[in-house]
Amino acid sequence: MPKDVKSSKKQGRLFDFVRASKGNGPEDARIRELEELIRYHNDLYYAKGTTEITDEEYDRLRDELEGLDPENPLLGEVGAAPREEAGKIEHPVELLSLDKTHSYEDVVKWAKDVDDFVVQPKLDGLAVSIYYEKGHYRYAATRGDGRIGEDITENVRYIGDVPERLRADATCHIRGEIFMRRSVFEAFAGEFSNPRNAAAGSVKQKDPRVTGERKLNFYAYSLVMEPEELVRIEEMLTGNFQGFDGIRDRERGLMEMLRLLGAEPAEVVRSDLASLPEVFERWDRGRAYDIEFEIDGIVIKVNDLSLQQEMGATHHHPRWAVAWKFTAQQASTRVSGIRWQVSRTGNLTPVAELETVNLAGANISRSTLHNADEILRLGVNVGDEVLIERRGDVIPKVIRVLKKGSREGPAEIPGICPRCGAEVEKENVFLRCTNANCSRRILKQLVHFADVTDLETVGPSLIEKLYHKGLLSIPADFYRLQVEDLLPFEKVGDVLAAKIIRNIRRRRRLPLARFLTALGINHLGEVMATAISRRFRTLDSIRNATREELVDVDGVGGKIADAVLGELEEKWSLVEEMRALGVVIEEVEGTGEEPGEEESGLPLAGNTFCITGTLERPRKFYEDIIRENGGTVKGISRSLDYLVAGEKAGSKLEKAKNWGVKVIDEDELMRMAGRTEEGQGE
Repeated sequence: MPKDVKSSKKQGRLFDFVRASKGNGPEDARIRELEELIRYHNDLYYAKGTTEITDEEYDRLRDELEGLDPENPLLGEVGAAPREEAGKIEHPVELLSLDKTHSYEDVVKWAKDVDDFVVQPKLDGLAVSIYYEKGHYRYAATRGDGRIGEDITENVRYIGDVPERLRADATCHIRGEIFMRRSVFEAFAGEFSNPRNAAAGSVKQKDPRVTGERKLNFYAYSLVMEPEELVRIEEMLTGNFQGFDGIRDRERGLMEMLRLLGAEPAEVVRSDLASLPEVFERWDRGRAYDIEFEIDGIVIKVNDLSLQQEMGATHHHPRWAVAWKFTAQQASTRVSGIRWQVSRTGNLTPVAELETVNLAGANISRSTLHNADEILRLGVNVGDEVLIERRGDVIPKVIRVLKKGSREGPAEIPGICPRCGAEVEKENVFLRCTNANCSRRILKQLVHFADVTDLETVGPSLIEKLYHKGLLSIPADFYRLQVEDLLPFEKVGDVLAAKIIRNIRRRRRLPLARFLTALGINHLGEVMATAISRRFRTLDSIRNATREELVDVDGVGGKIADAVLGELEEKWSLVEEMRALGVVIEEVEGTGEEPGEEESGLPLAGNTFCITGTLERPRKFYEDIIRENGGTVKGISRSLDYLVAGEKAGSKLEKAKNWGVKVIDEDELMRMAGRTEEGQGE
C-alpha cells in the first residue's frame, strides 16, 4: 500500500476518531487496519478506476470487518467520494450497492418464501446514472459515494448505446453499466489492467472524443421515475408498441419499458428458486467462452414490484436484490521467463512466460505484465510462483507473487530494445524504443496499415514473409507487389496471388480520415482523424496548417497537433510515393468549417446510422463514408435515423422494423452521401 494512504490528513483525522472510540487491543488494531485497507481499495475502484486486489480478496476484507465489528459504519458506505478536481452531481435517489453471496444456500436464505425472480448478468463495468428530461439527454454521473457522483455528461454523449433522446417524452433517471467488450480491450491491455478499469479510465478522460474512440457500450438495469410519470409513459408505450402489454407491477415489465424507451438492458431471464443454479451455471460457463463482456456474477431481483417496496432497503443495499458472485478463475503457476514485445509505436510490453496450467478450460502459458511499473509493483521475477487470473478470452494477468524464487527483487527493466538494441526511453508508464527503423516496429506498422485500409487478404504472416524477403518495408510497397512476387510462398498459388493483388488495387482510393489513421500517427485515432479531415478537407491543407489551427479543432490538443504536423512532415515522401503508385486520397466535401449541431453543408449531417449484415464492401468503408459526410455511426437503438442492412441482417433488422427505424441498403446510403459506385472500386 502506498505510504501516502497513511499520511493523508483527511484520513488521519478519521482514524484518530476511530482510535478514540475503540480500545487498543489486537482486535481493535485489526479493525482499524481493515478500515484503512477497505477505504484505500474503495478509492482505487470507485474514484480512480483501477484495482490492486481481486473481488474475492476485497470481499474477504469486508467479511472479516463485519465479523469483528458488525455495526461498523464503513460497511454501510457505498462507493467512494468523487475526485476533488471533478464536477459533482447529486443523485436525487441514492445509488445503493448490492448485497453479495457466493453460494446457493445463502441465496435460499435470502429468498425466504419468494419464488419469482428476474435474473441478469452482473456486468463488471462503471455504474452510472443518466438523466432525461422530457425524453432529452441532460446529464450523466458516476455512482460516486451513492449520494454524489462525478459529472461525466459530455463523455457519455460519445457512447453509441446511450440514446441522445428517448422514444417517449419521459423524465427519468436511467441507471446502468458502461463497459468495454473484450475484443476492444485487447488494444488497451498494455495501458489498463482489465476491461473494467479501461472503461472507467475512458469515461474519465478530459477529452470526450477519446471516450468515443474507445468504443464503449452501455446496458441499463434500472429506471427511476415518479409514479405518475411511470403510469403516463406506460400508457403511451402500451399504445405505441405492439406486444407490450404494460408493466403489470413486475420488474420484467420495467426492463421491457427500458428497451422500448431506447436504453437496452442486459439479457433478462425469469426464474423460480429451483432453477437459479442452472441460470448461474449457464452464465458462469459462458463468461469464459461465449460472452463478449466481463461479468462477475448474476443479479437476482424479486420480480414483484409491490413486494420490492415492502422489503425495502438498508442504508447500503436493497433487500429485494442480491448478487450471486462467481468463483474467481484463478490458478497458481511458475514464471519461466519474461520477454518484451515491441508495438508499432515502439512501446515495450512485458509478457510473463509461464509453466502451462489449465485455467477455465484453457491451457495458459503466458500472461500480460502490462508495463515496467507493474513489474516493480508486483516485484515479480523469473522463477517466482504467481497467482494468475483469466478474464474470458483476454490474456490472463498476474495478480500477485505467492512465493519468491531464487532471484531477489523484481525482474530487470531493459535499457535497450530487445529487438534492435537501440536505447529505450520512458514516457508515462511505457518504455519506448527510440529506433524508428526497429524491425518489429516496422512489421507492426505494416500490419496496422493493411488492417486500416482493409487489405484483408494480406495477413500478418504473409506481411512478415514479404518483409524478410525484402519485398515490403514501407506501406507504399503494398502497391508495388506483383503476382509473381507472391508465388514462391507456401500455400500461395496462382488464384490466391491474383486475388491478393486485385484486392490491393481495389483499395487505392482511400477516404482522407482513413488514410490519416492508416499512417499510424502517434496519439491520432479514428475520431480525431475524422474531425481534422472535416475541418481541412485535404491532406495538403492539413500538412500546411499551423499548430494553432489544429488545436482549434474540437478535441485536438497540443500533443495530437504536434504529432500530426511532425509525423506528416516525416512521412511526406511516403505520401508522394503512394500517390505516384496510384493511391488516391479523397477530399472531404463540405464547407471546411468545424462540424457542429447546425452544420448543414454535409449531406448526412445530423443523422445517425447503424450498419449490420453482410455487405458488398467492408463495414469500415461505409462507416468512413458516413463520418466523412457528417453522419454518426452508433449501435442499434430506437433513436437511430437509419439502419444500413445487408444480407443476413438478423436481430438488428427485426428491432429496427419494430421500432420504426428506417431501413436502407448500401446503395441507398451511397446515393444519400452523393456518392456513386463508379470509380470506387479500382
